[in-house]
Amino acid sequence: MEKVTIESIIANLERFIEESRPISPSVWLESAMRLNALLGKFDEELIKSEVAYRGVVVNHIAEGDTNAMAEAKAKITEEYIKYRVMDLRKKQICEFILLAKKRSTIQDV
Repeated sequence: MEKVTIESIIANLERFIEESRPISPSVWLESAMRLNALLGKFDEELIKSEVAYRGVVVNHIAEGDTNAMAEAKAKITEEYIKYRVMDLRKKQICEFILLAKKRSTIQDV
């Protein structure tokens, strides 16, 4: 049995959309429930990613940079990129959950 992940759920729905296949309300709702269940682990990784990025900022400040300079330097690091990508993905997942719940209540005509 294949492990269910946030990425696999979204990829499955993207496949339906790309193929212009209708998605039943129950599939939308099931997808939203699964995403919501998996969100806790994602949140933990997001927090770790933010801590790593903030650590880079703190290191630059400790080296004598101003807050603004430390932030500017930190924003060009891999830690920041990972943090931002994860942060944006979290927003996308939350929006998807809201839309999936809404879509599950709409009756097809």
